[in-house]
Amino acid sequence: MILPCLPSYRKRRGPAGFLQRSFTRTFLLLLPLFSILLCGVLFSAEPELPLNNRPLAKIDGKVISLIDVIKKIDFFLYEYDPSLRLSRAEKSRLYTERWKVTLDEMIGNELILLDAKQKGIKGGDGEVGEHIEARFGPDVAANLESIGLSRAEAVEWMRNELIIRRMIWYKVQSKAQQTVTPTRIREAYLTHIKKHPPSEKWVYRVLSIRGTDRAACQRCADRAHTLLTKEGKSPEEVPTLLRAAEEGEVGISPPTVTFSAPLSGTTSRISEQHLAGIRNLRVRTFSEPITQKSRFDGATVIRIFRLDERVMQKPEEFRKLHDALKAKLLNEAVAREHRAYLDALRRRYDRSGNGFLLPLTEGYRPVADG
Repeated sequence: MILPCLPSYRKRRGPAGFLQRSFTRTFLLLLPLFSILLCGVLFSAEPELPLNNRPLAKIDGKVISLIDVIKKIDFFLYEYDPSLRLSRAEKSRLYTERWKVTLDEMIGNELILLDAKQKGIKGGDGEVGEHIEARFGPDVAANLESIGLSRAEAVEWMRNELIIRRMIWYKVQSKAQQTVTPTRIREAYLTHIKKHPPSEKWVYRVLSIRGTDRAACQRCADRAHTLLTKEGKSPEEVPTLLRAAEEGEVGISPPTVTFSAPLSGTTSRISEQHLAGIRNLRVRTFSEPITQKSRFDGATVIRIFRLDERVMQKPEEFRKLHDALKAKLLNEAVAREHRAYLDALRRRYDRSGNGFLLPLTEGYRPVADG
């Protein structure tokens, strides 16, 4: 470590000499502390990742290296959240997972720029400057430095981005929009209805009677039906009334009577047994006692169903789904036209027929071990 030189002086007497000697002693005493603090500042930052920088692709003479790909990933990260700071391990994982996808996107963009160059499409300096201020402002220089970009690189990137946007509009989006016609949207709605046909929603409750003595269960069920339909008793009080009546029977184990909480579901989701009990009921009416097998334990159970609500659920109206269906069709068309456009560019500019990727060693990884 290089230490600052102490100023030379001649030995002085009196107050001036005393102050000079005191300063020197104080400085020498504090020097180890200064050294520790300085080392902490110099070495507290996490070391940079060791990258296996290689040329990865070549398009019409322009080479894309790993460093170019890493800068692009960092740029995407900045756009996602300028304040986000990843640890060394997180960056390593991100670069490893994203480098191939990002490289493929960069190759596609270079092909689009070649097509734009042939067609004479350019980006104006004024427009580029405005977008840089909007993207990286208010402190453009500091924000560019945070992601390792120079001003010249940012200008080139922004100009290329604007050119690519124009080409995508002409070659992809305008074509996609022409395919999304009112007829296509209506057809999409009919397809939606077929996948989501009208359905009925049922809300009902079940009075269940179980027991070992079938005759006692049947008498209990008949009595329950009379209480509900003729005497106007509420379903909640019927179990108590039946229990009191059956307790007088000598030598017979009284059946268990329960009244369920409200059950609900669409026709396709209700069990066949329950649907059979409620299908022909009017709202707020009771079924006859129905003997069925329990799905849980296979035991015989007598049920009386009460239908509380029956609602026909119709598909959403066309006008409500119109915008969502249109957006879905447009997104699908854009993706389809984008693939077709890039495929055409690859065939046009791949003069060697070997693609644009450069050979790499087997098992290549963007981040070196260690």
